Amino acid sequence: MVPASWCWHPSRDRRLAAGNAAYLAPAGMGHAPVVVLVGAQGQIYARTARLSERIVSRLMGFRLDRALAAGAQPEDTAPLFLRARHLVSPTTRRTLARTLRRLLDEAQAQPVRRVTPPLIRGRRIAAARGELEALADKLLSPAPVAARGVAEAMLLLTDGTGPLHRSGSAEDLRAVAIAAAHDLDT
Repeated sequence: MVPASWCWHPSRDRRLAAGNAAYLAPAGMGHAPVVVLVGAQGQIYARTARLSERIVSRLMGFRLDRALAAGAQPEDTAPLFLRARHLVSPTTRRTLARTLRRLLDEAQAQPVRRVTPPLIRGRRIAAARGELEALADKLLSPAPVAARGVAEAMLLLTDGTGPLHRSGSAEDLRAVAIAAAHDLDT
């Protein structure tokens, strides 16, 4: 069981589990997405997502990913809920895993002489190969995953100031990959 996190699982529809964890229906079911939120007094309620909230979740994806990776709970706001729903969808998880595997394959391929330095750090990827493969495997697993871990994987690939893209990054690629894989389960 994944406590206090938002998950998608093919055998479950919208249902609340212990600890305020919600199992989400796959994206595209119904006309407008339903969001499950926790009110000020701790009551759980569901409602249809507003168009403005859906737009914010798309346009502010990077910022919402950062919030989720930092530990924000998806039930706090509708945009966070919608972003978490998107992140844990099988399509997004498959895309992230494929991207990780493609990076691993490219890092292993024979280096090509370049005039400019590569944007992706091949040596770092090769050094963290095992951790990145484990992360890709967990993303491809049919088991439910926590949005926090998927958000961390998304940031690993998309954040230009992170350890994958920048040699001066304070973060270690291995440590980030291990943390993301761990947070997929919590």
